[in-house]
Amino acid sequence: MPRATTPSFIAEVPLRTTPLDERELAIRLDAARNLYNAALGEALRVLDLMRQSKDWQRARKMPKSKRRSAAFKACVERFGFKSSTTDRFAIACKNACSIGDHMTSNETQKVALRAFQAVQQYGFGERGRPRFKRFGTLRSVEGKTSAAGLRFKDAAVEWDGLRMPIIAAEDRWQAHALACRTKYCLLCGAPFADGAAGSRS
Repeated sequence: MPRATTPSFIAEVPLRTTPLDERELAIRLDAARNLYNAALGEALRVLDLMRQSKDWQRARKMPKSKRRSAAFKACVERFGFKSSTTDRFAIACKNACSIGDHMTSNETQKVALRAFQAVQQYGFGERGRPRFKRFGTLRSVEGKTSAAGLRFKDAAVEWDGLRMPIIAAEDRWQAHALACRTKYCLLCGAPFADGAAGSRS
């Protein structure tokens, strides 16, 4: 049974961070960058192999039809060009190196999805070929749910041992936003003076 959808909005609030928090967040954001680059490289590799295949080339020459769409779909299945494959690759990377010390599976899955979607849009001709992130250029990490990993709880953002209280503003809009159910949390830093967090409610 499909889950019921509810209206969503974004509430952005600053965080009160210590120098130790900021140092750890910088390490985690760079771990996310390395993981993004690994997932991006794998997704691009699979896309390039798929496009070079004889089956893909034959499908391209077909007139637009259900048969052509089915041929492309068969290629996608054969090469495993889908988000779940990139997801598994990213989790394996995390578990095989020190990235696993800084990120949970929740954030890993969202980073992998972000990389796959960038390659998928490139494959569909909706954007140019995505580039690898240079040091300091990945400035946000997103949680998958509000139940574990990166999450908003009790007026603070928690992330695997870190707890950063929000700097609350005395206004009715923010009070209403914070009282609503949080669907997931997005942590941004650019760089960290006081951090910033966005929670989707």
